[in-house]
Amino acid sequence: MGQVENYTMAISLSQEQMEALNGTTFGAVDTIPRAPVPGFANFDQATTVTSVHADLKQVVVTTYWAVPNGENSASLTTYIVNA
Repeated sequence: MGQVENYTMAISLSQEQMEALNGTTFGAVDTIPRAPVPGFANFDQATTVTSVHADLKQVVVTTYWAVPNGENSASLTTYIVNA
């Protein structure tokens, strides 16, 4: 895959993880360590959750892929409110 295709795939994979978190209760939203993305051998993903306030969490999903001189990554950030 070319770099544009890898970036597009990484954003799509990050978006899928964000959507999966959408159905999760506030208390269950937690950091997920970096690991391979199932079904996508060239990509790893990590989810970092930071409590901004008692009822507000920042969620960053980062997807990584290898390039000839290292790796690249693409991240999406959202906030989840305890309603």
